[in-house]
Amino acid sequence: MSDDQNTNKAPAPAEAEPTRKRILAAALDEFAEHGLAGGRVDRIAERASVNKAMIYYHFTSKETLYKEAVADVYRQALEGLGDKVSADQPFEVMLGQAADTYFDLFVGHPQIRPILLRELAEPNSEILTMVQSMIGEYGIPAKLIARFQQKVADGTLRKLDLRHTLASFLALNIGSIMMLPMIRRILHMDDSQAKAFLAERRDAIVDLFLNGVRAKA
Repeated sequence: MSDDQNTNKAPAPAEAEPTRKRILAAALDEFAEHGLAGGRVDRIAERASVNKAMIYYHFTSKETLYKEAVADVYRQALEGLGDKVSADQPFEVMLGQAADTYFDLFVGHPQIRPILLRELAEPNSEILTMVQSMIGEYGIPAKLIARFQQKVADGTLRKLDLRHTLASFLALNIGSIMMLPMIRRILHMDDSQAKAFLAERRDAIVDLFLNGVRAKA
């Protein structure tokens, strides 16, 4: 349920963007802890050191703020990834940069994990539809598939169903982060061991993936 909306005069242009960024950061924390339904605009305002009217000035509603908080994080992650996967560089380097992007997204913004876990439980999630649309707009799947096709054609990779190949690469990257609490329990990791595991995970994923898809000599 949305909080009552308020009105307020527009902030000075020099203040508008920093204020907006503080609100987005505060909203991400709030929604990670409480979800959309349990998130409160008054708490977000307190976290961001603004009044509620300023939040409604920038975002009009709690629902809009929720979507934009998630979109802002994905936008930061995706802006450079499209160029990286389509650039003329070694295939292994490209895979590493793609893995780095996913790790930066989830490790740099740990709030995204609980938000996405809630959304994955929603059969008609608008957030998942939005994320899907953003990934498509940046052309990530098509560019990755084109790189895979190129390597299959020159004999570097064996012939594979590229849908499953791409899905496996995404699952290796995202799954290990989303499932980290369970992995920690299974492998009996403390905080420092879990941190080291994540630091090593990027290279392990690229190595494991390449050894699975390379053409046999």
